[in-house]
Amino acid sequence: MKDEKIKLRNYNLRNGPVPLITPLTNHPHIYLKKNSLIILHTDLTKHIAEIILDEVSEIKGVLKGNSRETVGKIDSNCEETSYKILKGNDIRCDIIQSPLGKIAINKVQHLSYIEFPNSSENKIINLCNYLKSKNYSREEISKLKVLDGTCGNGTLGIFLLKLGVKEVVFNDIWKPATIMTLVNLEANGFKMIKERFNKNIFELKSDERLLPKTKITKEKTRKIEGYNYENFEMSFGENFRIYNLSIEKLYSKLKNYEFNKENKDKEFDICILDCFPETNTRPIQKIAEKIAIDVLIV
Repeated sequence: MKDEKIKLRNYNLRNGPVPLITPLTNHPHIYLKKNSLIILHTDLTKHIAEIILDEVSEIKGVLKGNSRETVGKIDSNCEETSYKILKGNDIRCDIIQSPLGKIAINKVQHLSYIEFPNSSENKIINLCNYLKSKNYSREEISKLKVLDGTCGNGTLGIFLLKLGVKEVVFNDIWKPATIMTLVNLEANGFKMIKERFNKNIFELKSDERLLPKTKITKEKTRKIEGYNYENFEMSFGENFRIYNLSIEKLYSKLKNYEFNKENKDKEFDICILDCFPETNTRPIQKIAEKIAIDVLIV
């Protein structure tokens, strides 16, 4: 990169190489291995990317982009943002430590907000502290219906499924995030009953091969608790559902199709909002309060 006149002043790990199998967990024996890094920089070109992959054995993928930009879609009024993959493979897997054991969170990095495992671990701790503050018994936890309203790649909702809640609804306005949530659910042992996502969302044709193929039971229709889920663009399993909607549209669909039919005031016991740091959470919090008894912002 220096030979190609790229400015590297004040460059560091946070803004540069991103580990695929990352060492930033509490486990002392997880470390960087060969072919385990992704390089991200605003000034990289495909030519430079090819040189890097040829000459540096640790590099597995090269991305063009600014790490300070938020990858994804903040809300329905904002444009979508992603990095560009120049060369190689940019799938990474974070091993998240939790009170219930390890959780594997796969990411396609050029379509994912850069976040390290210790950040996710802290969010899980905050969620556990919130549940303890409610003094839920084990039986009460088993009856909880939770909306993970801005689910990202699915970490918090997957932890709640492991905890034994009745149902988790995963939702995110950024479609790549909901697809990776699907992948991560299956990676952590939660099987899909039906997949309704069209995976042809990635601009680069080569990206299609990066997503693991999931085995989905073929059913023309599937009804759970009396709801016809063919009405929604989503995927679902025995105790979870996945939506790709803004919070406003999700509220509208739930209001029309679900809890109003049962004369419910609130569809969920808890709504979790894990938004980007620069997001004004108040508007979506107001909507969340209409469909959930409690709202937790992490």
